[in-house]
Amino acid sequence: MTAPRSEAVDENPAKFRFSAKSLASQRRRLGLSSVQCGLLLGASDQSVHNWEQGKTRPLARHMPAIAALRAMSKKDAVARLESMQR
Repeated sequence: MTAPRSEAVDENPAKFRFSAKSLASQRRRLGLSSVQCGLLLGASDQSVHNWEQGKTRPLARHMPAIAALRAMSKKDAVARLESMQR
């Protein structure tokens, strides 16, 4: 499963900054469970939990999807999850 990508997001992972607090905040803002967030990011719910707790850091391949999450609205997140279930 590949992570969703946004055309507006630069694909160079070296340019992305990761913050565990920011990821947790974005997930709460969108009203997502860790399972749903993992689906959007192409990762497991346990990985999302570990990232938010600061236990591990995301792989470079997950960074574009995490950056895209910042620009996503609740409506976009729901629509993307629904399309993934079809």
